[in-house]
Amino acid sequence: MNSTLIALAHFASYEGERPAVRTADGVSSYADLYDAARLVALALVNANVKVAALAADNGPAWLAVDLGAQLADVVLVPLPGYFSPEQLSHALADSGADALIAAPAMAERLSFLTGPHAPSTDLVAGLRLYGLPPAM
Repeated sequence: MNSTLIALAHFASYEGERPAVRTADGVSSYADLYDAARLVALALVNANVKVAALAADNGPAWLAVDLGAQLADVVLVPLPGYFSPEQLSHALADSGADALIAAPAMAERLSFLTGPHAPSTDLVAGLRLYGLPPAM
């Protein structure tokens, strides 16, 4: 476990209600952030994900997914919203992503690249985990 994850676990255990992330929408405590990261990690491990592409806005949910991927030893490939369809296609193919993490509307927008998605699993803050078909 890296030093960031060790520190997060420590703060979640000993100072859980202390603010970890502040946004215009509110505050997430260390305990909330760590719990969300562990739920993401569990979902990734249960789905046998090795490489996940993340199409989401920056924020607490993005951070929870990043930390959860680290806990699960999953490679996380961010897909910026400004990428063209060609760049998205290249990033998905080149990374070997076997899962997509996105809000349902974003997953639908990307379905022309990824094909139909396997049933999805709820993660955090409206983000869902979608299985991707094997790359050709």
